[in-house]
Amino acid sequence: MERTITIQGTGKVSSLPDQLILLLRLVTLDEDYRKSVEKSSEKAERISLLFEELGFLKETIKTRAFFIHTKEKSVLKNDLYETEIIGYEVNQTLEIRFPFEQSRLSAVIQALSASTLTPELTIQFAVEDTRALQQQLIQSVAADALFQAECLAGAAGLSLGELIQIKNQPSEITGVSPVDFQMEARSFQQSVPSISPIEIEEKMTATFVWQLK
Repeated sequence: MERTITIQGTGKVSSLPDQLILLLRLVTLDEDYRKSVEKSSEKAERISLLFEELGFLKETIKTRAFFIHTKEKSVLKNDLYETEIIGYEVNQTLEIRFPFEQSRLSAVIQALSASTLTPELTIQFAVEDTRALQQQLIQSVAADALFQAECLAGAAGLSLGELIQIKNQPSEITGVSPVDFQMEARSFQQSVPSISPIEIEEKMTATFVWQLK
């Protein structure tokens, strides 16, 4: 009977963010459906022009989310509550990615505060080269599994033979920090604090099977 050893390797890598992801949430409300959509489009166009004036390319400004829902309220009539439509609310989120530079972020915040636009701003931190991060992670998993297998085999007076199987546990490498920074529109007039985000961590596991000899 062939002797084998099965090991689950665990990999972990970390990297400092080198990109900023700005999410700008725009909300419009109007009794007329078409007007609400038009207002949202106008706001988005003004945001686009503002960023172009700051040196951003138009194609870097993308729509992350767009949805419309009916805004309602309950009204008491003849001792009964009835639902009335207030209007149509459009929620649109724009996404802009650029290299992590405090000075450039400050310029964006100042430009938004000087305008009449009032988006809700969320700042996320990311790693641009997720492929390199994934490669490091895979190497970390393999190195951990090999270390465990060699230690266990050696302790039993054996050595590793041929690697006969690898089973990878599917995992998504996002390259985005779970920590983000949010600002309300009213706080745009205040100075932007210096930001030092924590490292982005990714984990992965895989199962390796070796022959023993």
